Formats: sequence, structure tokens, C-alpha cells
Amino acid sequence: MEARILATVGKVAGLGGLALGVLFLIFRDILAQHFMPLIGLNQPQAFAMIMAMMVLTFGIAGVGVIGWLLSSRVLPTQQVNNQQLFFISGLIIAVLFFAAYVGRPEPLPIPPLQPPPEQPPRKAFSDTLSLSERGTAATHGVLVKAGDIAIDDGGFYVDVSASMDSGPVSDRLHKGQSFRLYSVDCTYVDISISDVFVRPLKPGMTLDEIAKFGPVGELMVTREAKIIVSGKCAE
Repeated sequence: MEARILATVGKVAGLGGLALGVLFLIFRDILAQHFMPLIGLNQPQAFAMIMAMMVLTFGIAGVGVIGWLLSSRVLPTQQVNNQQLFFISGLIIAVLFFAAYVGRPEPLPIPPLQPPPEQPPRKAFSDTLSLSERGTAATHGVLVKAGDIAIDDGGFYVDVSASMDSGPVSDRLHKGQSFRLYSVDCTYVDISISDVFVRPLKPGMTLDEIAKFGPVGELMVTREAKIIVSGKCAE
């Protein structure tokens, strides 16, 4: 049926009628089909594509009609005027640009920037724990354990382990040394050794006298470590 329509208008009106026939057929098919949702286009995108197709089809049909009108004034023995060719070429270019303009995709909306979640206020603290050997204490969500308290070439030391959200950390610390922990509620937590005390159980005895007893002397002293837990955590 489409071929008969184009043949009829082509015989009656020539190139201009053929252009209008193509315009009619394309417009009819565009309005009759629902192919836009099938290819994943939303309503604004489908509208832009339909407008681009309509502008392009109408523009090319209009150029065809203008070309037919111009050619009807030229005798078969005459050559086409160059100005007319340039004019028709300019119209075609204008139609293409306008079709591309109306069919351009809409820019995607930029979601507003979400402010970062507000952090709860954090307050600095410093607690001193007195732990004997194998002692345990907790403060501000930190569990601190004192292991062996003894002496080496660097002086008295404490085997310290501490744990919180970031997991357990263990280290051998001498006086003045420290290590750091982290957690969700704390900017940081430092574990440091303030002092180490080794005292004879029997008053009046010295450590040198106890050392003469060898391994038995280990049972004749008390050991204590001053451990400072400091940091900045949520209140």
C-alpha cells in the first residue's frame, strides 16, 4: 500500500509529492508504534527522538518541495543555477543541525551532595592503671593485660596486650614506650608504660640480696606496672 501511495503522489506532483508522501508515511508509523519503551527510553528521551525524526523528515520533505518548485522553473535545456544548489544544500544542513538540536539527550540530573555524617563529639582522656603481673583492667572500651614484668638489657619491661575494635595488640614495653590503637568511637588510644616497680616482699631486703637466691628469689618480690591509657574518644 505504501508503494502505491508513493507512486501516485510521485506521478501527480513529482518530486514534491514524493517528499510529502514519505513525510506522511513516516509520521503515521511514528504515531502508530510503541517501540520507544521497548528499547529502554524514558518519556523525555522518547519525546526528543520523535521530535528529531519529525523535524528531520519534515525538513527533508520541505527541501524536496522547494527543489521541485525551483526545478519546475528551469527548462530541460538549461543548467541548474549554482546559487539554487547552494541554497538547497544550506537548507539540508540547517535541517540536520536543527534535528540534532531537538533530539539532543537531556543532561542527567546531578544529585545534591550529601553532607558527611556528623561525628559525635570526642573528648581527650588519660587514665592510669596499676597492674600486677598477669593483671587485667579496662577503661574507655580498652581491655589491658599485663604479662611478664622482668628486666633485660634495656631495664625493666612489661609484656602488655590491649584490645578494642581494631583487634588485640601486644608488645614488650620499657618505661616511656607506647603503642597505639584505633576504633570507631576513638580517634586514637595510646598504651604507654609510666613506671615499673619490683619490691621485696620482706621489708628490709634489697633486690641484690634477693638475686642471690636465684630462681627462688622470683617468689620473694612483687611486681607492678603503671600503665597509662590515653586518647580521644566519644563521650
